[in-house]
Amino acid sequence: MSSKLTPITVRTDDDILKAKLQRLARSHGRSLSKEAEQILRRFVQYYEQKYGEIKLKK
Repeated sequence: MSSKLTPITVRTDDDILKAKLQRLARSHGRSLSKEAEQILRRFVQYYEQKYGEIKLKK
């Protein structure tokens, strides 16, 4: 894992969504930030399995 963390800001006006994500994070023993990171990683993995690797420009 990289020692330099790149911040990604997520804003929502949905208090219920935030509360649900916080509950999921607690149940997995993670912070809200780490839970969001895991959700994003799983989505990218799912997307790439379905549509192929996301190519990045160098």
